[in-house]
Parts: sequence; structure tokens; C-alpha cells
Amino acid sequence: MKNLIERYIYDVIRRLPEDKREDIKEELTSNIYEMLSDNPSEEEVKKVLESLGHPRILANKYREQKRYLIGPVWFDDYLLVLKIAFAVVAIITGISSGIGRAINPESVTIIGILFEVVFYTFFDILNALLAVFAIVTIIFMVIERFSKGGHHIAFDVYKLPKLPKAKQMEIKRTSAIASVIITFIVGVVIIYFLYTGKSIAGYFDGDGQFNQMTNFLNHDVVMSIFALIVISIIANIALEVVKLLSGRWTVNVLLVHIFVKLLGAVAAIIFLTRPGMINPDFITEMASYIEGMSFSTIENGFKILFIMLCFLIGLATVVDIGSTTYKYFKNEKK
Repeated sequence: MKNLIERYIYDVIRRLPEDKREDIKEELTSNIYEMLSDNPSEEEVKKVLESLGHPRILANKYREQKRYLIGPVWFDDYLLVLKIAFAVVAIITGISSGIGRAINPESVTIIGILFEVVFYTFFDILNALLAVFAIVTIIFMVIERFSKGGHHIAFDVYKLPKLPKAKQMEIKRTSAIASVIITFIVGVVIIYFLYTGKSIAGYFDGDGQFNQMTNFLNHDVVMSIFALIVISIIANIALEVVKLLSGRWTVNVLLVHIFVKLLGAVAAIIFLTRPGMINPDFITEMASYIEGMSFSTIENGFKILFIMLCFLIGLATVVDIGSTTYKYFKNEKK
């Protein structure tokens, strides 16, 4: 019974400015208990809460009424839909535009290509977000007009949102935004170099001239698992967006985190252990520049290095999943 009242009050005040919440909470709590008998039943509490109206409507009554295109009744939902639409469209546009620009660049230098990808992708995303803003705003303007302000919305008290835990693990917005941007940029760069097969390895000769070497990776072998790599990168970007939208760790966010980290680890290990991944021409060229190093010695060295990287990736994944899961459930028990 008390839980229903607390949930109702929470659903009202969460829609209001933070500096007014405590005063309104005290006032609303007092009003509700004045409307109840000394020993109210759950049914009586249900009727009193329903008589007060939908939490969204009651929250609107505590606000100052103003002229608007989208009223306070629908404004919270408008912002939520806008945030989700922005995130989805930004991801789809960013990935499609970034990959498209990276695969078919106009520039011929690495710096020029990176600048081109970032610059044009940014403006493609900006244009897409402006279109989304206009569409979502128009939709909610229509809802506002035809719902007559939404002043008679039925609701079920048993479907009120649960009270958040005071010490629930929060996800910092700035950290999540930075992660989305970094993951996207790194992902586009990886996809570009893997897809085009361009080499970034080289050496400086005695005259100080930089000589580019043969591509380090076997392009045919890379392309055989290219789809898995792209899926893993997209999943990592999506994970950071999910964290950004959620704002706190929940069971669903934790499960998505575990799945994406396992997917990334599996993709990386498959990549590193794929037979023939190292380009034989690169090893031959490297052996010709390093005295006393044979083809087999260099090849075995790379195999050992890749095995060590697989171990480190597996260990890091286990530690990441284990520590995150432990922290989450430890916090849940508080």
C-alpha cells in the first residue's frame, strides 16, 4: 500500500524541476494521506490515486502554464523519443556515411582521408538529425492538438515505475558520449584499412626517406571474416549508445555489455588465429631488411605474438565482465 503511494509520488515529481521536488513531494504526500482513512485498504489507495489522475497530468498542474507547441503533458515523452531517434539515426548515418567515405575517398593521403571521413560524416549526421528533429516535432504537435492536451489519460497504478535504488550504479553522460565518439572513429579507421588493404607499415632509409612496406595482412583472409569484424564494431558502438540512453546500469544493460564484450573477444581471437593472416610477402620483405632473421623465424615470432595477444584479450574480457557483474550485483544487495 505504502509502496503504491511512494511510486505514484515518484512518478509525479520526477517530471518536475529538481529544486521543487522535495516541497511538492511533502505537499502531495500530505494530500494523499488526508484523503485516506486511518487504516486504508489497497483498493482504497488505488481509488484515491486514480482520482488524482495520471502522474503526468498532476505534474503538469504543478508547473506554470505557458503557450507552447508541445505542452508539458507530452514534453517528457517528446524528449525521450527525440533522444532515442537521434541516437539510432546518428549510429546508422555515421556508420553508413563513414564506411562509404572511407572506402571511396577523394583524397590520396592518410591524413586527408581521415579528415574527409570525419568532416563529411559529421555533416551527414547533422543533416540527418535536423530531419529527425523536424519529423518528431511535427508528430508530437499533431498529438498535442488532437489529444486536447491529454487531460484525461487512463492509467493503472500497478504499472507505475519502480522506485530507483538510491545507490544504483550511474553511467556518466560525458564518459558515454566520449566512448561513442572514440569507438566510432576507431571503428571507421579499422574498417577502412582492413577493407582497402592499404599498408601503414614502413621504414626510414639512410637518406631519411620513408619507404612503405607490403601490406602486413593477407587481404583475402581478412575479407573472409570482414563481416564479423564489422558486426563486432557496430555492436560496440551500439553498446555505448545503450549506456548513454540508460544513464545507469540495469540488468538489461549488463547483459548487452556481456554479450558485446564476448562477441568482440571472439572476433579478435578468430582474427588473430586465422591461418594465413600474415601476408607472406610482408614476411619475406621484412626478412630481407633484418640481418640474421629468416622467414620461418619471423613467421613463428608473429604466431607467438598473436597467441599472447589472444591470451591477453581473453583475460581482459573475463576481468571486465567479472568486475562489472560483481560491482552490479554487489550494489544491488545494498
